[in-house]
Amino acid sequence: MIHATDDQGDGLPVAAADRPQDVSAAPALARNVGGRPRKVMPADAEKRAEKLAAEGSSLRGIATAFGVGKDVFNRWIEERPELLEAINRGQESERHVLHSNLVTAAKKGNIVAVAADNYLERSATTIVSG
Repeated sequence: MIHATDDQGDGLPVAAADRPQDVSAAPALARNVGGRPRKVMPADAEKRAEKLAAEGSSLRGIATAFGVGKDVFNRWIEERPELLEAINRGQESERHVLHSNLVTAAKKGNIVAVAADNYLERSATTIVSG
């Protein structure tokens, strides 16, 4: 086994805590020294998240599509509020499409669509006013 020795040349091993560490080479990882590198949010994260939300993906589903867990995804949302705004736009777009489809089906006599449309309207009102 090879051990690092101190500058005095006495051959004694230097403890890991006593070894100088150069963190200047990785300033972005300075808070995470010795751990796993942080996952970096893609540049197109907002665009992709909005599209996924508009297609009906949940927050967990969007996180999975980015290849990260819920904790990392929540950190990204905290660091960049625009990401959550994009997700909200996507969800609203999905709600609008669903509502339009239900109204079309209801006009054709689909009773289930009428009930579902009424439910969506009440839900949207609760979210806005609540």
